[in-house]
Amino acid sequence: MALVFVLALLAGVLRVNASDHAVMLESVQQHEDSLQEQMTQLQHETEQRNGEQSWVDMPALLSTLLDYWKLWFCTGLIVFLFWNMWRSLKRNQHEEGRQQEQQEQEEQVEQMEVEEQEEQAEEVAQEEQVEEVAQEDDEDEEEEDFYNSALTRYIAQRAWEKMQGKATKCVLVEELMNDLLQTFAFVWSNSFFPVLQPAIGVGSAFEGWSPCEEDTVYRLLVPIKAPHGHAFHPELGDEGDMLARNSRIRVELVCMCTREQQLGDVLCFLHHTEEELSQKQDPSLLQTLCTGSYLDVQKTVAWFNMQLAAIWRATHQAHSYVT
Repeated sequence: MALVFVLALLAGVLRVNASDHAVMLESVQQHEDSLQEQMTQLQHETEQRNGEQSWVDMPALLSTLLDYWKLWFCTGLIVFLFWNMWRSLKRNQHEEGRQQEQQEQEEQVEQMEVEEQEEQAEEVAQEEQVEEVAQEDDEDEEEEDFYNSALTRYIAQRAWEKMQGKATKCVLVEELMNDLLQTFAFVWSNSFFPVLQPAIGVGSAFEGWSPCEEDTVYRLLVPIKAPHGHAFHPELGDEGDMLARNSRIRVELVCMCTREQQLGDVLCFLHHTEEELSQKQDPSLLQTLCTGSYLDVQKTVAWFNMQLAAIWRATHQAHSYVT
């Protein structure tokens, strides 16, 4: 801009003094051309110097660009990581929501299946109840028809007659046995043998039925009690064994001094000598039907059978029961 202004000023001066300074104009023209060349050369040198300077500043520029690139790369990496984390979180939330929804659907399906099974079970129970009611009605009708039939009435009448006959025979057998036991008690009242109690009927005959109608067996249980001067102490067997086979009755002598003083019909086994007892009194139960301190079953049964047979033969009523 300054150079143009100078040229314009010179041109003005030249126009004013054109006639007087012709030589000067030519000199100025030459000077202008020289300046133009210098300006061109200066511009060329400036451009060349700028080019060289640009190549010289390239490493610094690259270093700066590299720093900027690292910064933006780190920033982008951080943004990418955050974006990836956000996406993973969203995906996890979506998966959890989907799983929860799937679980709820499965629970609903299971609940529906359970309800359906319960309904089916109720229907089956109702059907079974209806069938049971119908079956009970049929059975009641059949039972009523069975009881009202002529054959059933005939069988019941015959069974009742037989039961009445058996009951009569049972009473007869019990009366016979009790008569024998009363005679038995009278004969051995002053002895030290077991005291027989009233008979108790046991078995099918006394229950009103019998497997063999023509050959009925009447079984009676005769309890025994310890005679005076003695005491029975039952000893049961082990729990794992049969009580009837392993149980025993231990016999113990007891003092009879009070009866001896009041009635005078016995001697106390505990307070008299054996010689005196053997001379004036029958032997104790321990000496007759016991083995050691325990009642011997075989001896007792043999004694009972022998005495019962003797009483049966001796009683004047024996012929009344022979049929």
